[in-house]
Amino acid sequence: MPMQSTVLHISKYPPYRGGMDKVLRLHAATSNARLLHLLRPVTVNHQAPGPSIYAPMGWVGRQLAAVPAAAAPRVSCYYNCWGADVFSSADRAKVRVGYLHNFFPEFTRYVRHYAPFLDGFLTVSRPMAEAVQRAVGPEWRGNIGLVHYPVEKYFIPAAAPASGCVIGWCGRLARAQKRVDRLPDLLARLDETKLDYRLELLGDGPDRDWLAARIGPHPRVIFHGWIEHDKLVRVMQSWHYLVSCSDYEGQSIALLEAIATGCVPLYPDFHSGAELPPRTARACLYPPGDLATLIARLLALEAAPAEAAAVRAELANLSELHRPERYLTDFTAWSNAVQPVARRRPAAPLGCLVAPVWVYNRFYKRLTHVG
Repeated sequence: MPMQSTVLHISKYPPYRGGMDKVLRLHAATSNARLLHLLRPVTVNHQAPGPSIYAPMGWVGRQLAAVPAAAAPRVSCYYNCWGADVFSSADRAKVRVGYLHNFFPEFTRYVRHYAPFLDGFLTVSRPMAEAVQRAVGPEWRGNIGLVHYPVEKYFIPAAAPASGCVIGWCGRLARAQKRVDRLPDLLARLDETKLDYRLELLGDGPDRDWLAARIGPHPRVIFHGWIEHDKLVRVMQSWHYLVSCSDYEGQSIALLEAIATGCVPLYPDFHSGAELPPRTARACLYPPGDLATLIARLLALEAAPAEAAAVRAELANLSELHRPERYLTDFTAWSNAVQPVARRRPAAPLGCLVAPVWVYNRFYKRLTHVG
């Protein structure tokens, strides 16, 4: 592995239960990483509690500026760019990078807002890297990197999946982006197929109660809620398929972990994060929101076990790209290689400096979403 440069990982939240949080935990376990999180204190190595959501953003920046020069990181890595427009003039780093894990309709506007404060962008999918390049122009070529999301373990199913057709869904139970409001319709279409199926839902979120009320006591649905990672893996090992109904995603760690357990993904074709190999893409991707095509993909795979087995073999090779050790090697090599850009960096917006963290969060939400 290349010599490691010191990296300061700046995130809105400390490692908790989401996909990006797993990446933060992986970095927290390495000796060259320091984490600054901003809303919740935790007791993981290499972390210091962040300020209250009521603290002014400028005050947080002054804490970064107070770091002695000898202790300053070479690279400051802003997760999904949060805070880069305020802190980049104060973080004492030689190079400042926006680390992009998410993709959404206002992606171009968001990248162009943060680009003047940064030296580069690191992305987790090729389509995302290409979208950044289009947003910022050719002069950024060489300072836009790509790493493959790490999957914490390379899973090999401990036993054959359960009998029947077990379909899994994993993530935040929310109508916005995740579109769990499509699941009742999906269930109705599955009932019409006469398949011996079961749908298992892993996760929680703001629309969990709404969804449970819409589905009712359906005999083929199981709500698992949030469960610990080892238990999550065992549940996924019983699945034949992973389904997603989202309108957009970045690169979903839930998708990668399900693939690594042997699941076949039935996934929307957003052209942003699902970099599936060719055979799998033809067999599994469907137009976002088109549940009729999703069901058709499922029935075709159920009717062709040899094709499903070939898809699983192709996906096993894909999982090799996402081993954590490979991710850390690639991340370190890029963070060592990326260079500062010689240009005048704009001052932090005055309104953001004096605003408390919670107000900046509202600005950030408007920047990254329509409306």
